[in-house]
Amino acid sequence: MPGMSDTATSRARTILTIVAGSLLLLLALAAGAFWRLDQRARKAGDELIAEVQALETLRVVRPAHTDAPTPGSLAQTLGPLMQELLILQKAEPRLEEPVNVRCREVRDGKRPLTELPGVCRESLERGRPLMQRALRASRTEEGGLPEGFHALDDPNHPYQQRGFIALQHVLKLTALEIRFQLESGQADAALEHCIDGLALSRDMGHGTGLIGAMISVAGNTILFRPCADVLQHASPASLKQATVALRRIREGLSPLSSAMRTERLFLPLSAFGQVLAPEQLHALPAGARALLGQGQADLVDIPFFTPALMHHALVEFMRLAGEVMPLVDLPLAERKAPFDALGQEAVRSWNPLVRMGLPDFSGSAARVDLQRARGIPPGTLGRPGPGGGPAPGTDTDGDALSTRDPGSRLTACTSPPSSPTGAGSACGAPGSMRQGPHFSSGASAGQTWSRSLGCTAATGWMLSAWKEARSMAMGSSRNGSRDTLCASATAR
Repeated sequence: MPGMSDTATSRARTILTIVAGSLLLLLALAAGAFWRLDQRARKAGDELIAEVQALETLRVVRPAHTDAPTPGSLAQTLGPLMQELLILQKAEPRLEEPVNVRCREVRDGKRPLTELPGVCRESLERGRPLMQRALRASRTEEGGLPEGFHALDDPNHPYQQRGFIALQHVLKLTALEIRFQLESGQADAALEHCIDGLALSRDMGHGTGLIGAMISVAGNTILFRPCADVLQHASPASLKQATVALRRIREGLSPLSSAMRTERLFLPLSAFGQVLAPEQLHALPAGARALLGQGQADLVDIPFFTPALMHHALVEFMRLAGEVMPLVDLPLAERKAPFDALGQEAVRSWNPLVRMGLPDFSGSAARVDLQRARGIPPGTLGRPGPGGGPAPGTDTDGDALSTRDPGSRLTACTSPPSSPTGAGSACGAPGSMRQGPHFSSGASAGQTWSRSLGCTAATGWMLSAWKEARSMAMGSSRNGSRDTLCASATAR
C-alpha cells in the first residue's frame, strides 16, 4: 500500500506541475501579447500627440476674398468682438416655432418684408452695428477662428459654449439686412454683405471638426437664397467683382478630410486618453489635455479586459480613421465602396469597442459636396444678361449659385427643437425631407451617436460604442445644448 500511495502522490505532483506550467505559459503569453499591444498603443499615441501638436500651430492660409485684405488672421479681427457677439446673442428672446418659421421664410424670400415679425425686425436693428463689424472682420489675409472655437480646445471655454451660435446669429441678421437693402434698391451694398457673410461662413469650417464643417454648410444655406436674389439686381461692375470673390471663397473652403483629421484626434483623446503614457500626456497642449478621459466612464466595461480592449481600440481607431480621411474628399461614386469595406472590417473585429461599427461620414460628405457645388455662379451669376446668360436658378455646370431648394439635402436631425433668435429647426420644415440616419453594417438606431448629442444628421457621424464617451467629453458645453447645436448645424 505504501507503494501505491507514493505512486498517486507522484501523479498528483506531475499533474499539478503540468497545470501550473500551463498557467504560467498562458500568463507569459498573455503578458507578452499585452506588452506587444501596449507598444502598438504607444506608437498610436505618439502619432496622436504629433498630430495634435501639428494642428496646434497650423496656420489657416486661404485666399482673401477682397483685393485689399486686412493684414493678419481672422482670430485677430474677430477675437476682440466675440464678447460683444456672445452678449448680443444671449440677450435675444427665445421665440416660438411659428415665429421662427416666419422669420426664416422672410429671410428666404418666401414672404415679403411686411410680414416679418416685429421681434426679428427689432433683433436686426439692435444687432446691425455689431453685425457689420463682424462681417468686415472676415476680410483678412488668413483664416483661423479665435482660440476656444477649435475642436481640440478646452471644452469649458466660453466660445465652446455659444461661439458658433453667436456667429450664426450674425449670418441670420445679414440675411435680413440683405432683404431690406434689396427692398430699398441698394443691391450692390447687399451683394457686399452677401460676400462677407459667405466668407465668414467659410472660415467657420477651419479647425473646428465635423461640427464646424456642418455649421459652415448651414451658414452657407442661410445666405443662399438672399444671395441668389441679390445677384439678379446688382450692377455689372459689382457682379464682376463678386465672381472673383466667390471663386476665392470656394477655393478657401476647408475640405472634409481636414475636419476628419481633427475628429480622428478628438475621440481617442476623450475616450482613450488614460491609455496614453505619462510623457505623452505631458506633451499635449492644455486644451487637448482637458478632453482626456472625459468619456471613459461610459465605455463598454468588461472587468479585467477593459484595458486591453481600450489599447486595441485606440490602435484600430487611429488606423481606420486614417484610412477614411482621404476617402471623404472623393466623388460619391468613388468613395462608397471603400467606405463600405472599412465598415465591414470594423464589424468583423474581435473587439466589441471596434465591432460596433465605423462611423459613417457619407452624410457629411454629401453636405460639403453641395456647399462646393453651389458656391460659384457661372457666367453672369445665374441671371439672364444682354448676351443671353443662364436663367435664374439654372445650374449649367454643377457649379451655380442656384435658387433650387437645397433643404432636402441639408436639413435633417433627430428631433425638432425650438431655438432662440429665429434659429428654429430645419426638421420637418417646408420643402425639407426629414432623413433617417445612415448606418454602417450591423448597426441599429439605438447605437447612433454624434458629438452634437442627438443631431446625427448634422455631422454624419453614426453608430459606435463610443456614443456616451463622446457625449461625456462634450457635455452640454460643446457650443451650447444639443438641441441648439442641432438647430444651428441644420438651420436655414
